[in-house]
Amino acid sequence: MVRRTTMKKRKTVLKTTSMLIAALMLIATLVVLGTISVSAAPSTTTIDGETYYLIGTAEDLAWFANEVNENDQYKINGKLTANIDLSSVCSETLGSWTPISGYQGIFDGAGFEISGLYCTGQEMGGLFGRLYDANAVVKNVTVRGYVSGTRYVGGVVGYLYSTGAKVINCVNYATVSASNSSTSNDLYIGGVVGYFSGGEGSVIENCINYGDITAIPTVSGAEVYIGGITGRSVAESVIRNCVNYGDVSDGDTTSVGWINMGGIVGFTRGNVINCYNEGDLHQYGVKNSQKLGGIAGSAYDSAKIENCFNNGSISSDADATLGAVTGELFGTINNTYWNTEKTSLNASAYLSSGSTVNNTS
Repeated sequence: MVRRTTMKKRKTVLKTTSMLIAALMLIATLVVLGTISVSAAPSTTTIDGETYYLIGTAEDLAWFANEVNENDQYKINGKLTANIDLSSVCSETLGSWTPISGYQGIFDGAGFEISGLYCTGQEMGGLFGRLYDANAVVKNVTVRGYVSGTRYVGGVVGYLYSTGAKVINCVNYATVSASNSSTSNDLYIGGVVGYFSGGEGSVIENCINYGDITAIPTVSGAEVYIGGITGRSVAESVIRNCVNYGDVSDGDTTSVGWINMGGIVGFTRGNVINCYNEGDLHQYGVKNSQKLGGIAGSAYDSAKIENCFNNGSISSDADATLGAVTGELFGTINNTYWNTEKTSLNASAYLSSGSTVNNTS
């Protein structure tokens, strides 16, 4: 009797041990992304000879982000197959989304929406942190949620880094904000892309922003570049066929810094073509230098603003440089107009020698 009881206990222990081992093996198949548990790889398909992961759930997208961020799979492609709510993997309670960064592949939203994005405290904040290759493309995706960061912050992409990289047909509804912690942290904030540093061949095209954009500089000496579509763009870059509906402001009344604020782009050395701004611009407090424009705060060097329209108001609490199109111009404005009932400003408050303004209201 004692022997049978002992054997029964041994079987129970073996069964329990087997169950524990199975459970541990299951847990081992999960990868942790911050506080986000990531499931197994989603299925794939082939498009134009390229492999795409088919992403239909929050867990699929978390897996994809982890492959790029943790496993150095920078060139993988992804395609959404459904609307995705990220609130099950990132939130104020669960923690921040870790942006997909160093990305070099093609991500196609296929017209679907990613909602519930909660991204905070990141140097490069957004659904994507940084696009880092000439072949990198993010397209056809809509984003909703809340995005804040400490340097390069956009609803879709924080930092479009490489010449040739593209953001196409994207829509942002997320509220976007940024606050710096040191004078070395200049702020680049945009509704779609924070900093657009891709040059020749790079484009932000057919994109729309609905979210309000706010910069909160907290230290003296920092520069702020903030715009409805992107904060700053470099020479030979192109912003084309884009629309901003979000209000743009620095949201602060005390800090001292340099502000470049625009309805489309805060500061540009590139091309802004066929763009429309509906958002209102307001700069609070007294800064060292303030340039605000309905399309661009400042347009430098070979910058060209063409076939654009500003329907937003422009105002400042300080003695700022305000223009209906640009605050200051070192480039060219062609065929660009504004609503004179919203603002009585001239096209640009400051025109450098050699700059030109043609066919404006």
